[in-house]
Amino acid sequence: MESLNRWHVFTLAVLAYYATLVFYRLFLDPLARFPGPRLAAISRWYETYYDVFLGGKYTFKIAELHKEYVRTNCMWRTPQFYETLYHLDGRWDKYAWTYDAFGASDSTVFGSGHDAHKIRRRAIAPFFSKPNALARQEMLCRNVEKLCRRISDLDGTTFNLGAAISAFTRDNANGFILGKAYDELDLDDFGIGLSIASHGAGFMWHTTKHLRWFGPKLKAMPVSWIMKSADEGMKAFIRFMQQYEQDTRGTLAAAKSSSSPSGDTSDNVVRNTMVDQIGNSNLPPAEKRLERVIQEMGPTLGAGLETTANTLRLVFYLVYSNAEILRRLRQELVSVATTGASTSPSLKQLEQLPYLTAVLTKGLRPLFAGHMDVPRHAVSPRSLRFLTPVSG
Repeated sequence: MESLNRWHVFTLAVLAYYATLVFYRLFLDPLARFPGPRLAAISRWYETYYDVFLGGKYTFKIAELHKEYVRTNCMWRTPQFYETLYHLDGRWDKYAWTYDAFGASDSTVFGSGHDAHKIRRRAIAPFFSKPNALARQEMLCRNVEKLCRRISDLDGTTFNLGAAISAFTRDNANGFILGKAYDELDLDDFGIGLSIASHGAGFMWHTTKHLRWFGPKLKAMPVSWIMKSADEGMKAFIRFMQQYEQDTRGTLAAAKSSSSPSGDTSDNVVRNTMVDQIGNSNLPPAEKRLERVIQEMGPTLGAGLETTANTLRLVFYLVYSNAEILRRLRQELVSVATTGASTSPSLKQLEQLPYLTAVLTKGLRPLFAGHMDVPRHAVSPRSLRFLTPVSG
């Protein structure tokens, strides 16, 4: 009987707690005056339903809610307001609850603190400068020639061009960021399993964001267990993660042990990587820890893989599905090609071609990425005028 009474007390305490929480969120919370669905005010599970069970539809639901609950002349839904909200002035923190989903809260991309983000970004910004990209033109040209050679060798057969473009993109990203040649263009299937696994990143983001225990539990599982039950795509993804973590560990150790400037070493590949950039930066020692650098490398590599590949696939489709576009583009490219030349046109020459620029801009316009909201929290007051939302 005493045990039963304890359970009654515990049950009543839980019910009282949640009843109080619901009352607070509906009537006392500072956000309670804003109109909207009452269920969304009570619990984040409203967002979970649209993101997890409906496959990332919450971003579109927000637009519907703005139409329903916010006055029509409010600028929140206009493209122009994006630049107002996300410009570089002021001090803004990212919403940690959203950005912690991938378990890389110490990286530049997913870190939530304004000050930490600023110093991390300053350290790696020179690596992504245009001069540094120009210095890799030889690598890019080499991979372009390899891609063309593979396509030529497969003439008369059926193959997955999208997978070939993904392999081309990964070889460039790995060479640029890690200084390593993984040679995925040499694979018979162009590593299509890794491409398929990468397409599931959006679902993983939404799942780990709402089910906070899922990501840590998954990372804590022994790799051997996952490999036994995973499909080929997931196995390829895990092998890729293991490889880049191993390469990051080796390159960081080399950067820390060498006291010579980057230009004074014969190992230019190792010394000209993003890991080397971090290791030789002015960041404090805590920011150069292996665990943090690995967190930095993961999102950076991920940002340059399927996003870039999707854009290239779209550009190829736009060009080859329209004979007139293909003809005009070829005509313009021929104008800068030198007969019998052993080198390709330089990037500076290609940037002067207006039609090529227009084709690439058209390909960049659609955004092929996961749909998600990326809220910001204002740390300091800013001259940003919000219109007061009213119902109806």
